[in-house]
Amino acid sequence: MSDWNSNQYMKFKNERTQPSVDLINRISYLDPQNILGIGCGSGNRTFALKNRFKYAYIIGVDYSENMLEKAKNKLSRYDF
Repeated sequence: MSDWNSNQYMKFKNERTQPSVDLINRISYLDPQNILGIGCGSGNRTFALKNRFKYAYIIGVDYSENMLEKAKNKLSRYDF
């Protein structure tokens, strides 16, 4: 299996992130302490989760090393 190209992925960042943002905004009744972001990609959804759940510990995981490197470079204070 080939690795994802994070630069190509980011060309459609808004379109790829918006469904996650919509779902996150519908979860108003939860206040989680820990969140596992499976398939975090380049970190866009991880960032959206942190904006919504400011006090939660969030860790992002992904199969693609390229995407994880992009996430780590963009969001260095997060755990991937």
